[in-house]
Amino acid sequence: MLILVLLMLINKSTLHVELLHQRLKNMTEQHKTVLEKTVSMDRDTEQLLQRLKNVTEQHKTVLEKTISMDREMQQLLQRQKNVTERRDSLLCKQDCAGGWYKFGCKCYSFTAWSGSWNKSREFCVVHGADLVVVDSKEEMDYINRWLGGHIWLGATDEASEGMWRWVDGTVLSAASPSWSGGKPDGGKDKNCLKSVWERPNIEWTDESCEDNRYGICEYNLMK
Repeated sequence: MLILVLLMLINKSTLHVELLHQRLKNMTEQHKTVLEKTVSMDRDTEQLLQRLKNVTEQHKTVLEKTISMDREMQQLLQRQKNVTERRDSLLCKQDCAGGWYKFGCKCYSFTAWSGSWNKSREFCVVHGADLVVVDSKEEMDYINRWLGGHIWLGATDEASEGMWRWVDGTVLSAASPSWSGGKPDGGKDKNCLKSVWERPNIEWTDESCEDNRYGICEYNLMK
């Protein structure tokens, strides 16, 4: 009887050991699987880090090239500016054509006869010029030295009432202090700019474009 009991206990213990062995085997296999996955993840991580490093290096290279190109572009622009300034300086030293008067880099002359604003402008254009565009107070002071008053200047609001523009397209402010009376007279029948003698100064006023006046032509030596 005792032997039978012992055999039963041995069988039970053996079964228990086998069960533990199987569990240990399963855990070992699970650990191996986890370890393999960890190794694989580490490998993927290294690859991603390497790719990130490569992208970072490429970005750095592109950035350095961009900075270098910007530097070269600035140098080229500076060279172009220097060449342009030298060219303009040489052009500005030229003499004006016969019968034309020089101030700065511009040449001036009166039209040969009096006529409407458009006729005066046509005369200027035929001679390679245009009606005068006053760019500065210094230029206006120079012109005023030999203006007799009532001379056509190169501005009009004929295209759009109240919007005064010089013949080169730049805007002439209606608030300019050169206007006689402080502003244009206005009106659809007064669309062209002329000078007028308002003691002790030469000032501007708007007049009918069909009036007969002499005009001042101007051309730029740098163009």
